[in-house]
Amino acid sequence: MKLRKFSELNKDTGTTLVELLAAIAILSLIVTAFLAFFIQGARTNTRAGDVNEATFIAQEQMEEMVHFSQTLTIDELKIVEGFSERSGVLSRPFNESEYSGDIRVFKVEDSDSLYTVIVTLTKDNRPQAILENRLPFRVGDAE
Repeated sequence: MKLRKFSELNKDTGTTLVELLAAIAILSLIVTAFLAFFIQGARTNTRAGDVNEATFIAQEQMEEMVHFSQTLTIDELKIVEGFSERSGVLSRPFNESEYSGDIRVFKVEDSDSLYTVIVTLTKDNRPQAILENRLPFRVGDAE
């Protein structure tokens, strides 16, 4: 009987330490590869969120300019809304949230009242959104 019990103890039915370490190493490689995908996905989501927020802010600024084009002349825009003129281009900087930007307005050639409006938004000195539109501004008595 003792021989029988001894032979039962010598059966190789368990896993060895080498097999266990090999399995852990393989799992580590797989997890590391997938972790890189998740990190890149998080970066992409953050970037997309920044661009969406910047586009929304730029759109608000452009809608404000559409309103100004319907209610103000270019001269009134300079006086009332604080646009400064340099080399025929009106501009006004603005800051909103963590973004900075500027609005530029300049006259379209061969037109009395049509102006190009460009809204540019940056974050950390990187462009996030640029919107461009052509708007007809009111023509005042002085023009």
